Amino acid sequence: MSWLGTRAPRALYARAALLASLGLLALALPSLLDAVRAGPGDGAVDWLGARAFLDGLDPFSPHGLQVLGLETWGGFGHPPTTPFWFLPLAGLDVADAGVVWNCVILVVLLAHVALACVETEVPAPFATAMLLYAALLSTSWLRAHLQLDQISEAIAFLYVLAWVFLRRARPIAAGVSLGLATTFKLFPGLVVLYLLVTRRFRAVAAAVISYLAIAVLMTTRYGWICWEEFFVEQRPIADRWASQIQNASLHGIVLRLFHPACEAPGPTRLAATVIVALASLVAFISTVRLCRRAPSIDLPFALVSVLSAVLNPWFWEHYNVLLVLPFLVAATTLIRHRAGLSRARLAAGVGALAATVAMLAIDHRHKFHLQAAYRTHPSLHWQIHFFEIASWLPQVLLLGLLGCLIAWTAPPATESANP
Repeated sequence: MSWLGTRAPRALYARAALLASLGLLALALPSLLDAVRAGPGDGAVDWLGARAFLDGLDPFSPHGLQVLGLETWGGFGHPPTTPFWFLPLAGLDVADAGVVWNCVILVVLLAHVALACVETEVPAPFATAMLLYAALLSTSWLRAHLQLDQISEAIAFLYVLAWVFLRRARPIAAGVSLGLATTFKLFPGLVVLYLLVTRRFRAVAAAVISYLAIAVLMTTRYGWICWEEFFVEQRPIADRWASQIQNASLHGIVLRLFHPACEAPGPTRLAATVIVALASLVAFISTVRLCRRAPSIDLPFALVSVLSAVLNPWFWEHYNVLLVLPFLVAATTLIRHRAGLSRARLAAGVGALAATVAMLAIDHRHKFHLQAAYRTHPSLHWQIHFFEIASWLPQVLLLGLLGCLIAWTAPPATESANP
């Protein structure tokens, strides 16, 4: 790809990118080491679930929650399939398990970024990948990912694999990747649903089979009632967390219309749930109709992957790793088609990407202290809502840009192909 002209500018860029990445990594290293060793975080719950599996204990039951010391959590937040991935760590103590998990996540993140850069054909892909990797490690939300021993990067990497396999016309491998992603959390199932309505039946079958293989294994040990217990426990968890300022999902945004971020968080509301359900249905149907115009899988997959995370009841800061691939797809598509776009459209696209980067670069840790400080410092009111908007604006910008790019770059209706 000749974005940078002749070989000399490309080589200069590659050297500059590598030097910048080394500088960013050097600056981020101390805080990264602290984050890797910060545990135990949320991943400790899945580690406990893995140990419960080996002991034949149902961690979703009242007795299991009591034995594991999770009564104060209000329930087990992840589905019964998630602890499967922590079974290899169950023999370690919780601190060591967290360190090992985070080291794996760091390697997976590098593979995620490198593969995405190579596939989207960015200039000097490996140098760009290192620069992007270092930039991600410098963000507050990626450090939070490590501090909490989170699993979002595992899902993001499996999304990238699914996308690559779909590009190579390997639907079974793509389906397996999505099925495994759904065992971490349930929202990747929306991508599987998209494949179903677009008639990629082999991919869907592979996703279902790979998911069920792990689900049946975990269920036979926990007991079939664990699923009922899991879904029942989601209500008190949602009442406690869904309206929190850091929840950037559609559910969180709508719920804060009833419980503003500048006030105390409140429980879920039926009206909010109905609004979210209807909006989600409209958004998915509109997305499917729009994606029919796209000639390849790139933009549709990127769009649906962001939508799946936004329509999930939760979108915490560490979910931002799911935006890496959609951002690269949007950026490279915008550059490839720049000659055919009007100046206004090109400026709007560049502006959306720049604003996304700016919002993702903000240190979101400040918002955790604002609500308490606001009680004695009313002048902080605008900052609370700024951080609230900044937490969900990147997803909205990417959704809008990806949708616009499909509309702007699609061939005429008579020539378009089902992606």
